[in-house]
Amino acid sequence: MKSRTIALVAAGILILLLVLPAAAATTTVPKGGTIFIGEEGLDLSATLAAGDSQIAYYSSGATIGTSVPEAVRQVSPGATFYVAPSEFLGRTGAWYSYPNGVSGSAWMAVFVEEPYLNVRLWVYPSNAAPQSAENYKLITGDRLNFRIETNVFPIFSRPGVTASDEGIDLYVTEPDGTTYTALFDSVSGATSIAIADLKPTSSVWYIPNPSPSKQYIWDTGNPSYKSGTYEFWAEIAVNRMKENYAGTGGNVVQETMTKDILSSAGDPFIPTATPTPDYVEGEGTVRLNVNTGGYVQVDTRLWDGSSGGGKEAYVFLPKGTQALNEKAQALKELSLYLAPFLDTGIWSWPPLPEGQNELVAYYLGPDTGPDSRATFSPSVELGIRISDNSAVHNLYRLNERLNRWDEVDATADPDDGYLKAPITKSGIYLVTYPAAPTTTPTAVPTEEPTEQPTTAEPTPTETPLGWLAPLGACAAGTALLLRKR
Repeated sequence: MKSRTIALVAAGILILLLVLPAAAATTTVPKGGTIFIGEEGLDLSATLAAGDSQIAYYSSGATIGTSVPEAVRQVSPGATFYVAPSEFLGRTGAWYSYPNGVSGSAWMAVFVEEPYLNVRLWVYPSNAAPQSAENYKLITGDRLNFRIETNVFPIFSRPGVTASDEGIDLYVTEPDGTTYTALFDSVSGATSIAIADLKPTSSVWYIPNPSPSKQYIWDTGNPSYKSGTYEFWAEIAVNRMKENYAGTGGNVVQETMTKDILSSAGDPFIPTATPTPDYVEGEGTVRLNVNTGGYVQVDTRLWDGSSGGGKEAYVFLPKGTQALNEKAQALKELSLYLAPFLDTGIWSWPPLPEGQNELVAYYLGPDTGPDSRATFSPSVELGIRISDNSAVHNLYRLNERLNRWDEVDATADPDDGYLKAPITKSGIYLVTYPAAPTTTPTAVPTEEPTEQPTTAEPTPTETPLGWLAPLGACAAGTALLLRKR
């Protein structure tokens, strides 16, 4: 279940509305229905012929039911199905129920497609036909909508889908940084039109206004909006397609677009100069001040957002750092929070490095979650507070591709108590300490006393506290074994 904050500005008051959608019904696929690479949690039971528990893909030119399938995938009864990019990229098109579904007339179970998404800003002039706003000079008072071009619209006609289920999320950010997921459609008596969980019904679709007389959903003349540069972008946020399809080259998260809205027709729009801070500090998630190339414009320190203000971990990005997301686009937001320990079972992590015990783990990366990626060039500083008494600590980064922990060169700073490391990638970072020895230390052999001549009485040589040495060694060893890790 996801939660979303919708920001509305009315009469100078910022209103926050929390929307919690009901359980999704977008996962039930009918026979012959279209499914999209990256979807997970699908129910394909209705797509199979009687007795079948597989779907099969035939290469071009193959005879269905006679040729050997190029690929076969299991559809376990009662289990959910994941359209994994590693298995379905390059195998789009019809997949057939197998083997019974190809014994007679071919029974197409599902049709697989790669998702795509494109959103354009559309303007509705008072004296001309509606048109793209790309080359249109917008001024305050223009009325706007968004044209959504996508092929995922069949998802929203699956059985049982309701308005509260996940869909396509559209975001609009105004010049002062406020991000809207709803917009006002008039100057006075305005209706708030939601732009989250959108469910297109065709490949080219405009967000509908409840009022039949209005084609637009955004009146920039409403006093809530000011002139300046606006940003907008969209994401396919259904069945974890955004998270699973990232990095494959597919377009499920649209690149951020910008558009200037002028205060008047003669306004060349010279943005009001605002002082650039020398330093930015945030907690949990921080919006990065970056230019189009992804270069950080001001020194930024982000503190862990899950330690209750205890400042247990941080990441520092100096001005001039290039911060990019998985699509090599400017990284707009960065998060740092406590990650579950390995034994919670929340995330599937590889075994601990040999001879190590876990101490603490943190997720660092884009606000879109653990499956997202980011890179930093040059390196940024990650610091994690050492909260135990171990003399040695190690830092590792999760290598998901190879399912292992890669050691990171880190140094403990005795002045502030943080384990610090230069890093160039986001991800899961784990601090460990050495495990206790599993073997019993070999006892020091006791020397046999040398037999002394009976004819001469030896003269003892005294060493101050010499008799305490064995006891001191024993005490030191005990202290070492009992030391808190």
